[in-house]
Amino acid sequence: MLSTVFLIVGLAILGFACRSFQKTLIRKMGLLAFMGASFVLFQELSGSWVVGCLGIALWFCLPWIELLTRVRQMDLPIEKPLRRRIPPEDTYPFLAASASEIENVGAFEHIDDWGYEWNGAEHFFRLFYDTETRTQAIVCLTADEFMTHAYVKLVSRASNDQAYTTWNYPFAASLKQSPENRLHWDRTSASFYGILDSHLEFLDRMHISSEEIKDQDTNNFMEMLRADQRRLVDHNLSQGVLKPSGEGVCRYTWRGLIFLWTQLVKDMVRLH
Repeated sequence: MLSTVFLIVGLAILGFACRSFQKTLIRKMGLLAFMGASFVLFQELSGSWVVGCLGIALWFCLPWIELLTRVRQMDLPIEKPLRRRIPPEDTYPFLAASASEIENVGAFEHIDDWGYEWNGAEHFFRLFYDTETRTQAIVCLTADEFMTHAYVKLVSRASNDQAYTTWNYPFAASLKQSPENRLHWDRTSASFYGILDSHLEFLDRMHISSEEIKDQDTNNFMEMLRADQRRLVDHNLSQGVLKPSGEGVCRYTWRGLIFLWTQLVKDMVRLH
């Protein structure tokens, strides 16, 4: 019995140690260590390997606690209430560093800062534009009482109104992508230069030449963002992922909660 306790504690410590690394493979080993500890604990308490497997399955049921207690009752805006905003002070050093890196690549220029608040979360966007490649670059920040995360998004718009987007969003998407947007995740680049290079490779794979990329009116960027958001929400409303819940707001349906759960499980397994 004592040796089993040591084994469980050892696996838990190994899991926490692996989670402290940045390499994805090592972090996945941490998840396996946690699952191994759960299996040993439940198998030891019950004497059955079947119950031990149920202990592993509990890890994949945990997201439902958040989905049923918070997300199910959460209203989402059908249209983002975007307006010009001053950068949050606690994230300004990050923005300054990101802006410096972006402006040193190609011909990107800072256009404007926008954002909105919703359900206690702060959303901030710093926009850049490269007139040579006709590419939008957006530094996105989201902060709430639980966590703060940042990511970069590059957008090129083709003459057929198709948008091609590359981003390094740290989680699986919480909504289904609209047909008008082709999305490429860059999960490996450590710099903006790498993300830009990945975006250009993505356009090449999609057989989109530079001549097909149309110029973007920088005076109309806010309306572009609003239109992108509206198309995304409308698509998820038509797919049954979202449903209207009041004037100008919507919520996840049960189908949407199941979709979101599968995305959360992907994050658990991927551990980016």
